[in-house]
Amino acid sequence: MDMLLVFLLAAGLSGGFVNGLAGFGTALFSLGWLLQVMPPQQAVAIALVCSLVTGVPGVWQVRHSIDRRRLALFILPAFAGIPIGTVLLGLVDTRLLSLLVGGMLLLYGGYFAFRRTLPAIEGNWTLVEAGIGFVGGVLGAMAGLSGALPSMWLALRPWPKAVQRGIIIAGAYIAGRRGIGGGMADDLISPDGLPRCFGNRPGQDILAHYHDTEWGVPVHDDRHLFEMLTLEGAQAGLSWDVVLRKRAGYKAAFHDFDLRRVAAMTDADLEALREDAGIVRNRLKIYSTRGNARAILDIQDEQGSFDAYLWGFVDGRPQVNHFADLGEMPASTPLSDSISKDMKRRGFRFVGSTIIYAFMQGIGMVNDHVAGCWVRSGGTDAASQGD
Repeated sequence: MDMLLVFLLAAGLSGGFVNGLAGFGTALFSLGWLLQVMPPQQAVAIALVCSLVTGVPGVWQVRHSIDRRRLALFILPAFAGIPIGTVLLGLVDTRLLSLLVGGMLLLYGGYFAFRRTLPAIEGNWTLVEAGIGFVGGVLGAMAGLSGALPSMWLALRPWPKAVQRGIIIAGAYIAGRRGIGGGMADDLISPDGLPRCFGNRPGQDILAHYHDTEWGVPVHDDRHLFEMLTLEGAQAGLSWDVVLRKRAGYKAAFHDFDLRRVAAMTDADLEALREDAGIVRNRLKIYSTRGNARAILDIQDEQGSFDAYLWGFVDGRPQVNHFADLGEMPASTPLSDSISKDMKRRGFRFVGSTIIYAFMQGIGMVNDHVAGCWVRSGGTDAASQGD
């Protein structure tokens, strides 16, 4: 069975099981699975949708127990926190988000293990509850965890269980709907007003510049091709924004991607790079860079250039797709499957089909700028440009 399907099933089953027990918690228990096979934004979007779907029966069951005044104390501040969480989601990588989810699971489980030993909190705590709602909104948009902190707080309040449950379930549902709406509304529009396929969130200037000037632009220089292959391989399990921010570090660590110098690096050289904060310090990824440089040199000896080898798969012409939106864009294609298989046969590493398709997009072998993107609609179609 395909591993993506296995993890999706595991996410759905664990999230649904917990929701069936408590009426909430779908995202908290499903997101850890989803982050193993997809980037944070996609994983959180799926977790939020699952939370909404499973939350409908819960909201219906508690509809008569919803205290609107008390619910508003949490929900209104949560709306203010959602945009911040959306921005943070665009900046966080898979590892950090996984740590957040793991930490919340430990905190959540540990808290309720000792809950009965804690005293009830009585009185007026309006500001505290507003703050909890605000943080819940941030966590909701960032990781689909809008109900975690409110449920912990409400467990200490001397309110009827039905009222507590109504606030938690209804609050998580409303915040989830608002979070999805905030993340999907005008999905292509960037802070500067230009519609982009990605790099359209505040703080993603580097990503936006890459989208505008490089993504989908045909590349034919072997050193540049080696650079992009290295960066795409480094992205595995991380966000592209994080990798781009380390681009200068990679150039310094790997001799500006000089193929022969990288191919000649010793094990000691590579081990030293595991202490370099300017790159992704994964041992397999570091060693694969040297191995891939050697494989490219072999291809140069055989076919004259890495460029000739790669572009031979598309007869030297970019494939221009015409996707209406990002949802139509594939993660891989039969062509990326074929290229991946051949590269693995030649000794390349970190060249799975998904990585290779992203590599093809980055070097302009395919042009996937969607219909609403300014690069395509503005008459600067990347497919017509060369390196």
